[in-house]
Amino acid sequence: MSRCPMTPQPHWLALRSPRTAEALAPHLQGLAWWALSFSPRGTLQGEAVLVELGASLRLFGGLKALHARVKAQAQAEFEVQALAWAPPRLGALALARGGVVNGLTRPLAPLLDRLPLHVLEAVQAHQPMLARLGCRRLGEVRALPRTALA
Repeated sequence: MSRCPMTPQPHWLALRSPRTAEALAPHLQGLAWWALSFSPRGTLQGEAVLVELGASLRLFGGLKALHARVKAQAQAEFEVQALAWAPPRLGALALARGGVVNGLTRPLAPLLDRLPLHVLEAVQAHQPMLARLGCRRLGEVRALPRTALA
């Protein structure tokens, strides 16, 4: 099935909160309400707000204008710890946790491969076993045979 030419490509933004556990929920709630001014497609995940902005690019003056506006407001109004952009939602979150901002203009796989395993929630439960296998980064896990991982 091919995509309609008018359908925008996914463009996820991850905004990480610097708050500790007791102050995290109210901060994320405020951040999520603010993110709704850019797009109705959003979710909370862990310590972050994730919002899909592909359909909003044109409305806010294009990629550079939207990025500049979001970054300036998020850091000024919400003291966001980190933000990152990527096509997949969890890719944006992993990049934000790893301190990488831009996952849109460069190939995503090499950026993700360099990240430490702790940035991925799904891997955290298996981190001790993966460490015994010598895996410290996502790329090392991706290099393992699929059948061995299953």
